[in-house]
Amino acid sequence: MSGASAGAKASADMGAKADPAADAKNAPAKAGATGGPGGGGEKAPADQLAKGLSTAQSATAQPTMSPAAATAPPPTPLAPPTDPAASAPIQHSAGSTGGAGGGSGGGVGGMAGGNGSFGSPSASAPTPPPMPLGPPATPPPAGPPSPGSGSGTPAQPAASTGTGPGVNAASTSRVDPALAGVAPIPVSPARLERDAILSASTAGAMQRHRGNANAALIQARRIAAALNMGAPQYGFYWVTGLTADGSIVVANSFGLAYIPDGVELPAQVTVASADESISPTDRGKWATYPILAIQGWAQAHDHTLRAVIATKEQFANFDPGVPKVVLQRDDIPETGKMQGRSRLEVIAPSVATRLASVADGGLQDLLPVAPTDSTAPEDRTAALWFALIKPLMSTSPDRGVAHLEAFVTYADHAQELALHKAHNALDAEVQRSAIADWVYWQHLSVLMSDAISSEVTV
Repeated sequence: MSGASAGAKASADMGAKADPAADAKNAPAKAGATGGPGGGGEKAPADQLAKGLSTAQSATAQPTMSPAAATAPPPTPLAPPTDPAASAPIQHSAGSTGGAGGGSGGGVGGMAGGNGSFGSPSASAPTPPPMPLGPPATPPPAGPPSPGSGSGTPAQPAASTGTGPGVNAASTSRVDPALAGVAPIPVSPARLERDAILSASTAGAMQRHRGNANAALIQARRIAAALNMGAPQYGFYWVTGLTADGSIVVANSFGLAYIPDGVELPAQVTVASADESISPTDRGKWATYPILAIQGWAQAHDHTLRAVIATKEQFANFDPGVPKVVLQRDDIPETGKMQGRSRLEVIAPSVATRLASVADGGLQDLLPVAPTDSTAPEDRTAALWFALIKPLMSTSPDRGVAHLEAFVTYADHAQELALHKAHNALDAEVQRSAIADWVYWQHLSVLMSDAISSEVTV
């Protein structure tokens, strides 16, 4: 059974008992597509799964639980380590702007997990018992603490160590304003060192009096660097935009709403081409041009762009018309792994929440009837992926349409493979992940099919 037909069958099977308004906000109905071009009158995949979820929960007689309670967010992490660059000034040179932020909080490999924070001993700590006289303790060497090892927990001071000679207690209690209250973002050692030097300068000291005005720029540059850390693929890259009100928006050069598997995005980040408040027709015009997507998103929401962040090569053929923050090679961290939302959570958050709330035993009820032949479909992933990359080798103004057409074919095949995996998975977590992929690729196929049917031109 093909992915597109399986998606249509799933829609019919799941649609009988559910409330069609359950997911209207995050997964609106798509007329004319059901996981590929050529469908008719079906609901969007996110809405399809919402109906299946409602049916599955009723059939398995699970206790009533609100999606919000089932997927309550984890506790807010403790404050990350000090970022001496949080208040450093933006540097301007050669027509580009480069914030002094962008690096801190964890040493080599990033924030070291963000599970703890350095802090000075409490002023109200009880007085220690008298100790016998002896030679004075050797003071610690002057200099910053060793960076985290990347294991997820920053090194903590020994329990018996006080401030000691030559140690300024206040210097260990400052909190990185760029990361306060948000998940840690990786930062390269080189960027961390540059920001520390700038923070110690006179200009940095003066900038500290201006508060956290540059915190959003620091976050945006770190996010931009982490996204561009991934394994290189021909023609694929991310561009990050920052608006005057501190909103962070990102876009990449592949498809619409495409996010590579395993990439998580912080809650404060918007994917321009996944914004359902903008029509597929308008979003389709941005295909293969991420800077155009950033500009189009800002215009649609009446935002003023403060800066666009990318590498020198990514800016080579396109001027964003606003200040540019150019990423240097050594700005890219050793890992691009961020904590945040999965790709299904980005495009259909309420569907992802309800999927997570379904018990393991109810997952099979979310799927259409499995075919009698359990033979896996031929895996044509590599060939179809190359086909969607080929239009990016062209400078034709119509390359966006060709790219989207090839991407729809790829998405249909990807959902076919995901559905087969979900039907045959023996492990509940594997099955849950396969269902998430099945719905995700259906959503992309519908979105890009709608863009193509509107005769999109770039």
